[in-house]
Amino acid sequence: MPRLRLLPLAPATKSQATERWLYFCGFRWCRSECVYVNVGVTDAVSAIASALLLVGVGAFYSLWVHRAAGNRALTMGLYIVFGAFGFFLFLFGLGSIFRDWREGNSPESSSYMAIIIGVIAALTLVPSLRRLTARVIPFDPESWPATIGLYTLGALGVVSAFSLFGSNSAGAISYFALAVTAATEVALAFVVVGVGFYRSREEAIARLGFSRPTGRQVMIALGLVVVTFAVSALSSYLVQVLQPGLHEQITRNMEQMTSRIQSVPGALALGLAAGIGEETLFRGAIQPRYGIVFTALIFALLHQQYGPSLITVGAFASGIIFGLARKHLGTVPAIITHALYNIIAVLLLL
Repeated sequence: MPRLRLLPLAPATKSQATERWLYFCGFRWCRSECVYVNVGVTDAVSAIASALLLVGVGAFYSLWVHRAAGNRALTMGLYIVFGAFGFFLFLFGLGSIFRDWREGNSPESSSYMAIIIGVIAALTLVPSLRRLTARVIPFDPESWPATIGLYTLGALGVVSAFSLFGSNSAGAISYFALAVTAATEVALAFVVVGVGFYRSREEAIARLGFSRPTGRQVMIALGLVVVTFAVSALSSYLVQVLQPGLHEQITRNMEQMTSRIQSVPGALALGLAAGIGEETLFRGAIQPRYGIVFTALIFALLHQQYGPSLITVGAFASGIIFGLARKHLGTVPAIITHALYNIIAVLLLL
């Protein structure tokens, strides 16, 4: 029987989806993967600039959509920008497909991706369709912040879903990369909940679900680590049995990604970075607006290093566990569960 490998929920390859999403947004020169994977000294400035750009764009759109409520000019601007953006992506994708067909080539996946994202952008502007979507995803269809956020997450989910079937290799994670990643995710979380222009700092902290946990809550969070490991063990075992070739590839990718942090300090760094960054953004900022299931789905899709495997399903189930911890216990217990799981998972790779 092959050795059972429990893999950490590492954030490294989210950069692939982020880079392609920035590409569609027009930032084609932005190499955002330097934020998430191993960077040298010469790339440090670029990494920080990419992170600041991402947070800056998020702050701009967050301010815009929050101010659009009751402001006809800003609302019309949203219709024009997202309508034109969707129309452009649709034509771009359609034109690329026809060009490839004319040249006798198979259309690239990015062409279909552009069409789907373009259609989503257009459909986002239709109130009746937003209300229909709200029956499946618990969000406020009359709220522009919720609507634009849903579109952004949906588009990122589409990009990530396509990327699952592409190359899932990634460079080695560095301590610097982990720090920048966590800082970027925390900054985005505060930005999207409107800190500074919609909420005060104290209100934003409360909105993100931060409070001092009780001893009972901490004990439950520790117990959920065991549940998360059980889910991880089951998904890993099923992949070994049903997808053995893919499991070997995933294991090699994860060993490469964690090669620079396969130590006790590295395990602590990865656990804290992923736990604090991802839980603050996903469970703190996103989940209260879109629910546990949708948030867990986007969370799982962004872990592209697992490819189209059952481990991705396990990541989704882990996201559900973290989401339940956030809902019933708070964000800090969710961070404890996620961080401790990752720390132990990396230590098991030693």
